[in-house]
Amino acid sequence: MSRYNSHSNVTTAVLDTIISREASDREGIAQNQSLCRTMASRLAAPYGDLEQTLLPLCKENNAVAEETDVRAFLQEQRARIKKLAKGNVERERKLQIFLETLRTLKEQALNEANTDPSTDDEPMQVVDYKEKIETLMEQTRVEHQNTQLPMHQEAYYREILAELGEKEPVLVKKDGGDDDDDDIEFLNHQSSSEKSLKCPITMVLLEEPVKNKTCKHVYSKAGIMQLMGQKGFCKCPVPGCGNHQVTLVQLEKDLQKDMLVRRARRRQAADSEQQASQAEMQDSDEEEQEAAL
Repeated sequence: MSRYNSHSNVTTAVLDTIISREASDREGIAQNQSLCRTMASRLAAPYGDLEQTLLPLCKENNAVAEETDVRAFLQEQRARIKKLAKGNVERERKLQIFLETLRTLKEQALNEANTDPSTDDEPMQVVDYKEKIETLMEQTRVEHQNTQLPMHQEAYYREILAELGEKEPVLVKKDGGDDDDDDIEFLNHQSSSEKSLKCPITMVLLEEPVKNKTCKHVYSKAGIMQLMGQKGFCKCPVPGCGNHQVTLVQLEKDLQKDMLVRRARRRQAADSEQQASQAEMQDSDEEEQEAAL
């Protein structure tokens, strides 16, 4: 084995060590994303926990200026959340570029070692790996830049916008237009997490939601416990799921879903109150018209 081969083996071993940390790096990003998602849910307009807590206090005290300050504060915090979300997307992109660069470098080192004709008597060329990595990273970054989605189309960023209760941008093609003629229109979408707030067992809004760590499905605690019964296990009630043995060990509290359910209930209550108020005003108008006659 030539000295170059030995050097190549050391290089690939070091690269393997760095690449092996991918799971840990991605876990850190996932934790940041989860934290950002939770904060976005609390700051949601108009049914987030903070807005529902702070604004009624201002109205009780007839503090118009204070209410304006609170709204400005909430808007500022929402802007910060969106900035954090963009940062999370960028971190994930950079990690992907870095890992692809290392894998390319490893492949090159292995290929060069297998085709190296040098002997131990020949002087070994010193490789500037720092420069090589920087060059490869720039090449990979350009390749990704040409194919990656715009920030407003990234699934995670759109999810955060939906959690905040904001309109997420969606590309809508003009009638008869080409792909280059796409306009950005703003449509209000429910977040993916709010589309499944009903328990697959009871078919009503979740109560004490628990998530299955194995298949990731969510149920009302009482519903799944009743389904498991004395046997202590059951088939996942979600149609098409391959988890045929749901057990208590697989279940954990789903705090995110619980927050979304509470927000949905507040929205329902507010809608009901608004409808009742409109009905009352309509009745009052009809009474006035009858009195005038």
